Amino acid sequence: MAKTPFAKIGLTICYDIRFPYLFKKLKSCGADIICIPSAFTIKTGKDHWETLVRARAIENNIFIIAPAQCGKNTFSRQTWGQSLIVNPNGKILSDLGNKVGYDVLDLIND
Repeated sequence: MAKTPFAKIGLTICYDIRFPYLFKKLKSCGADIICIPSAFTIKTGKDHWETLVRARAIENNIFIIAPAQCGKNTFSRQTWGQSLIVNPNGKILSDLGNKVGYDVLDLIND
């Protein structure tokens, strides 16, 4: 957990998204936002990434910020991308697709 002047941020990694009780624990410890940086492969990302990010937001009634690597990382490894910001209702507030970039949102007034 990282305490910042504006929120307590629960920290995870992409593989953790498959363990819903970790997210429940972070929420019960006071997290306002959970961050899930990712390097999902193309196949797994296409099938699971958005669904699991939205599920963790909904089941914990929490904002999820999920930055995700995109593009070719090595000669044989390509990552899915689709950096997401999702609100506690599971609504996608930002989806960067497979492009390099960033987004800035006001989560307090969402």
